[in-house]
Amino acid sequence: MPEWADGFCYLAKQSYLMLGRDRKEPVAARFVISWTKHNDRIIVLPATTQVREGFFHLLAEQCHQKSQIIPRDSYLCPRYENVPQNILKKIGVLPHPIRIQIVQWLHTTIG
Repeated sequence: MPEWADGFCYLAKQSYLMLGRDRKEPVAARFVISWTKHNDRIIVLPATTQVREGFFHLLAEQCHQKSQIIPRDSYLCPRYENVPQNILKKIGVLPHPIRIQIVQWLHTTIG
């Protein structure tokens, strides 16, 4: 994992993600944060709105959104996923201090 976070907020097509695959009622898209890019693929940290112990609590207002999507608090999963860039819709960006907090959380969570 890199020592920095790309830090863009996206909606990712749920069908490409492992997190949330077992939902009783599937959703079309899930909130994710980009971590790093490799050619046409992006490493993301998927999020849920359900409170999860060990997940990073991201407040709704911490993603500076450029879209009309109603922001909600989210919880980032420490298990990153590698997805094609074309399944992502950019909706905002995280400020640098939040990116640093996510890096620190990941280092303590996954070592």
